[in-house]
Amino acid sequence: MAEFNGNSVYLRMNSVNVESLWKQMDISLSVGDEDLTAGSGTAYEEHGAKLRGAKAKITLAYNDTQAATDMSAQYAASMVIPVVYGPEGSTAGKPCDSRNWLITGISGPSTAVDKPAVILEFELVGTGTPTKDIHKGETF
Repeated sequence: MAEFNGNSVYLRMNSVNVESLWKQMDISLSVGDEDLTAGSGTAYEEHGAKLRGAKAKITLAYNDTQAATDMSAQYAASMVIPVVYGPEGSTAGKPCDSRNWLITGISGPSTAVDKPAVILEFELVGTGTPTKDIHKGETF
């Protein structure tokens, strides 16, 4: 099974380098479907593709107050921000996803009594046509 080299991630949120805070990023693609069955005399439905949609979840962790201050100044729910993501870095030929995302939710900061790094999770939904679409195999 193919695996990304997750040791050299490239991640920019609103043009800010957040690679040192990155814990995880998940992108999912969905395609709406439309019933194309016309008339009678058929025993099966026919379906066609409608619009594509993308959702993402970015998990960041920090353990210093400067990072917390920087992040709180950059992001807010309902903002549309550009995100450029390369799961294997930004070397030419490596996978790339670059698009605008609407921040639909921010969870955190999450803390615990054993004082692990503070976690922020961003829920995003793609808006508009991506500049680079990782689901189409596009690269840096």
